Amino acid sequence: MGIKTLLPFLKDVTENSYLDSFKGLVAAVDASCWLHKAIAISYSQFGDDRRVKEICNSYLDLLERNKIRPLVVLNGLPLPGKDRERDNRAIKKLTNFGKSGKVTEARNALAAAAEINHDLVCGFIQTCRQKSIDYVVAPYEADAEMALLYEHGYYIAISEDSDLLAYGCQKVLFKLRLDGVCEVIELGKVLQHLSLTQEEFLDMCIVAGCDYLENVRGIGIHTAHKLVTKEKTDFLAVLQRKSICPSDYSSGFQRAKAIFRHQTVINPINAETMPLTPWGQTPDKEAFLNPCGILLSNEYAVNLAVGNVDPRRAQLSGIPLHFPSRRVCGSLETWH
Repeated sequence: MGIKTLLPFLKDVTENSYLDSFKGLVAAVDASCWLHKAIAISYSQFGDDRRVKEICNSYLDLLERNKIRPLVVLNGLPLPGKDRERDNRAIKKLTNFGKSGKVTEARNALAAAAEINHDLVCGFIQTCRQKSIDYVVAPYEADAEMALLYEHGYYIAISEDSDLLAYGCQKVLFKLRLDGVCEVIELGKVLQHLSLTQEEFLDMCIVAGCDYLENVRGIGIHTAHKLVTKEKTDFLAVLQRKSICPSDYSSGFQRAKAIFRHQTVINPINAETMPLTPWGQTPDKEAFLNPCGILLSNEYAVNLAVGNVDPRRAQLSGIPLHFPSRRVCGSLETWH
């Protein structure tokens, strides 16, 4: 889902561009978005996943033609702090359309409800290995892993998920088409346009509604922006005084903010899991550790990162894709 209606809200600072404008750069790529898009297309056409590999391969070829060096990032274990209500709604829609005999609507709902299973992930990974493309399966969510990569020299991020801006990625390519057309949003321009600091921007995104916290009824992205701009550090108290605001909203907000800041990621060079940013003196740290994803043992984290673990079962697959070295992917040069 990402941040509710954030991308339309940022239309004035969204630039139309072409992929060849970024020739020669290295990119962190949210492969889960490509897989979801491929599943949606394939299910809408055939009611199954027969075209998924073909479509994903087309995007990899597109990057290669434009001389962009990718590191493909895939989602890992389910994050304890993430709301699963959206998945439940998609399944309910599928059931209703199926009962009413609406075939097209049912196929679209099926695409929305379809999960990215381990077989599809393994197929994508095998394609990456055949093309000598670096990849990593994140401990939990690809967004947080991409934010880590961005801090270490990945100059652009490619995704369909507006969460990357909330995570602090400075330049994100959205809505990439196979003809190379895309939209670009730079976080610095966003902050200047909205007259917000990066922390205030994150606060606005959480208040507007995200995967980790549902928005208060009647509070959308425009109201969230006004609230954070006007009330500054008092916006939570103002929200909490509203009669429609849940009594535990403030604690839920702090949990969501902790996830954006401290979700567990893996360093692909030394194969150690760590929080995206150090916890420091964060109040109530112990209450947020589990929602942010527990740290993993090095052996398990490496096997997960290279694709040997089925995340939904949280256990090793029957046949490992390959035997990993201590370094998860790429080389030291990848980070520069």
